[in-house]
Amino acid sequence: MAPRIDPSETETYWSIFATRTNGAKFMTGKMAAPLLKNSGLRDDQLEQVWNVSDIDNDGNLDFEEFCVAMRIVFGIVNGVGSRHMKRTQRQHNDENAWV
Repeated sequence: MAPRIDPSETETYWSIFATRTNGAKFMTGKMAAPLLKNSGLRDDQLEQVWNVSDIDNDGNLDFEEFCVAMRIVFGIVNGVGSRHMKRTQRQHNDENAWV
């Protein structure tokens, strides 16, 4: 299981999310793309991050999904997220096989 996101991290993510969405409940791919690309990750990595994070597959990220995306991105950038992302992607695929 991945570590919980601590309150200070959540506050940081909320600040980013609220600014990018102008207070809306969802962040579109168009809103998220510049932010995610700024991480320096490859497009295929960012696609995986999006697929894992967009739990309901609606093409948008709500705040919780955004937190997942940011945690994964920072994990990969800091060299700790790749293995977890692969495991999470498998779990995500298994769960959605029944939807």
